[in-house]
Parts: sequence; structure tokens; C-alpha cells
Amino acid sequence: PYAGWLYGSTGLIAETGLRLDQLELTLGIVGPASLADQTQKFVHGITGSKKPRGWATQLKNEPGVILTYQRSWRRI
Repeated sequence: PYAGWLYGSTGLIAETGLRLDQLELTLGIVGPASLADQTQKFVHGITGSKKPRGWATQLKNEPGVILTYQRSWRRI
């Protein structure tokens, strides 16, 4: 099946002398609402590529959430 992933992310960074903390939140959607079908067809049209096939088997609309946290330590 085909799938597109349309998303947006935002994050926070906190730095101390010895440590870097990073927190990121990504919200998105897969499926027809991602507009991947239309985007691929548009790009193929302007580049003269063959028409893409397979979008009829695309995944259904589903939301996606990714929460990432990372801590890095500075070497002294």
C-alpha cells in the first residue's frame, strides 16, 4: 500500500554547561489527508515522469504522534 506522511514539528532545547536536553513533538497524518497523492502527481507532471499508480491502495487516514527526548553530556 502507498502512504504519505504530512507532519509538523516543534521543539525545546535547554543547555547547561555540561548537558543539552532536547524535546520535540511531531504531529501528523497518513492517508489521503496527507495530500501525498496530489503532490506526487504534480511533481511527476512537471518533470515529465510516468503517472504514478497505486494510490488506490493507499492507507486510510490515521493521526500520528511522535514525542522525542534526547539528553547529551559534554565531555570535559
